[in-house]
Amino acid sequence: MIALAGCAESTLIQTHPPGARVTINDRFVGVTPVVYVVPHSEFSTRSTYQYRIEREGYAPEKGYFYAEMAPGRVIGALFTLGALRLFKPLTALRSSYEFDLRPLANAPYQIDELPSR
Repeated sequence: MIALAGCAESTLIQTHPPGARVTINDRFVGVTPVVYVVPHSEFSTRSTYQYRIEREGYAPEKGYFYAEMAPGRVIGALFTLGALRLFKPLTALRSSYEFDLRPLANAPYQIDELPSR
């Protein structure tokens, strides 16, 4: 079971409103809310992930996710005398990302998406 813990990294991507298409590194990964899973082999060689989030009637969001130092993994590596590092790198993606999409000025609203007053 410990060996399986090092097989992938994952993060939850959510948007308000939901239903946006998510592309990471020019590859479609799903519609929000979506869990993005990075295989351990890819995660160990890459630390930056370019994203693009699009939904009709809303301005696209684009930017980067970065692998960050994970304090819990550093502490775990210290307590296991480095053995934990054999299964997981010391860096990780955040557990979740949330985006508030901005409506385009001239876009028609859906009935269930009327702005609150």
